[in-house]
Amino acid sequence: MFTSLCLLGVLALTAVGCKKETARSQTNASNEIEPATVRAQFVSPQMTLAGVFGAIQQGYFDDQQLTVEMMFSNVVETAETLDVIDRVTSGEADFGLTSGDNLLQARQRGDDVVALMAIYQRDPTAVITLANKNITQPEDLVGKKLLVFSRSISLSLFLAAVGIDPNDVTIVDPPEGNINAGLGLFLTGQVDGMVATGTDASVQMTAIGIEHNLLFFNDYGVQMYPNVIFTTRTMIENQPDVVQRFVNALLDGLNYAISQPQEIASWFVENYADQLRPDQLESQGEVMLAIIPLIQSPDTQAGMMSADVWEYVANGMADAGLIQDTVGYSQAFTTQFVDAYYAQQP
Repeated sequence: MFTSLCLLGVLALTAVGCKKETARSQTNASNEIEPATVRAQFVSPQMTLAGVFGAIQQGYFDDQQLTVEMMFSNVVETAETLDVIDRVTSGEADFGLTSGDNLLQARQRGDDVVALMAIYQRDPTAVITLANKNITQPEDLVGKKLLVFSRSISLSLFLAAVGIDPNDVTIVDPPEGNINAGLGLFLTGQVDGMVATGTDASVQMTAIGIEHNLLFFNDYGVQMYPNVIFTTRTMIENQPDVVQRFVNALLDGLNYAISQPQEIASWFVENYADQLRPDQLESQGEVMLAIIPLIQSPDTQAGMMSADVWEYVANGMADAGLIQDTVGYSQAFTTQFVDAYYAQQP
């Protein structure tokens, strides 16, 4: 979240990979597949997209006979986040990146969108506080003000997990949706903490000498997928081969990024320096190293999703009144394409 709060506007570009000699998934070697062009809607250039960057840099999209047109747009509020889903359901984009809770809300509205793979296996969201606030455990949050940039079920799940009544915490939105103004409230102590992506924020705050504490939601039992690649049921039914090739390239790229984090970070800075703040330029290598444990969990493989996690999030959203029922959560995701990718690996 912290690194995604910078880019304004929308830009479109064609992903042209620089091919290098490296291990390919077996299906990539086929020259008989039909070339295709797909469009993908993302939030903004950030290390969350390490798999995309790896696929571009290593030519994995080219290997899959895919031309990928990427669209980026800045997102700061839930309503705008759902616009990513709108762009996919309208046909403007074939694939998108959103959070699992946003996808479940979209399905509640009647959008037949389906998650294909998870970028992070663990949620990196945290309450971040300045050290002088002396907030080191969840109970210290009672009676405090928390800055929240975008409404997500993760905070509700966290408060429930640690036994804090939501009414005992005051939620503060950025003034008029202005991100910098919100950060100003945090840095000047007018709020007691902020809810953001703890991994990225911690690296960047450490780099500029800001002492801080973090309460990672995952440490208290919160499980959710903060970023999933999704498409529509129509796309899956009509072009399953294209979906498979897109997933193959992303997983190749993601696994490459895990093995070569500094190379991916350097490529990211080289290609997107003009869209990063000066304080971010030197920290992307540390950010990439910090997110590897989120991408690759000891008990699962990159890209995988669990029905238990989806059920947990759906139940939490139903308890919060964000969705009316949890019956359809099992239709919100499929692991068939990730499973097929790993099934053909040597």
